[in-house]
Amino acid sequence: MESQRRRPPAEQAAEVGEALTLEQVQTVLRRAVQLEQRKHVPDAAGPSREELTRIALEAGLSPEAVEEAMRELQVGSLGSEQKQDLLDRLVGPASATSARVIDRPPAIAKSELHRILRLDRVAGEET
Repeated sequence: MESQRRRPPAEQAAEVGEALTLEQVQTVLRRAVQLEQRKHVPDAAGPSREELTRIALEAGLSPEAVEEAMRELQVGSLGSEQKQDLLDRLVGPASATSARVIDRPPAIAKSELHRILRLDRVAGEET
C-alpha cells in the first residue's frame, strides 16, 4: 500500500466547485500575484480600493476585516516587510517598527496619546 503524505490544508487539492478555505484563497491569490508580476511592470496600476473590497467580499472575507486591512495599508503598516540581508538574519534588524490602527477621531486619539506619554514620563521619573 502506498503511503500518502498529508499536505497542509492550503496545499491540499480542491475539487472543482468545492468551497475553498480562507488559507487556500490566500495561497491562490498570492501565487496569482507572483505569476502576474512576471508578465507586467512591477508597479503597474492594480484594482481600485472599491474593486479590491468587492473581490475580498466575494472571496468570503468579512467587511470589517477588509476595512481594517485597508486602514493598515493606508497608515503604512502593511506591505512594509523588507527583505532581510545576511546581517539582519544573523544578528537581527537594526530597528523594529510597530503600528496599531485605532478607531478614534484624530483629536481624541491625539489627546489619549498625550495623556499616556505624560503618565509614562511621570512613571519614568519615579524609577
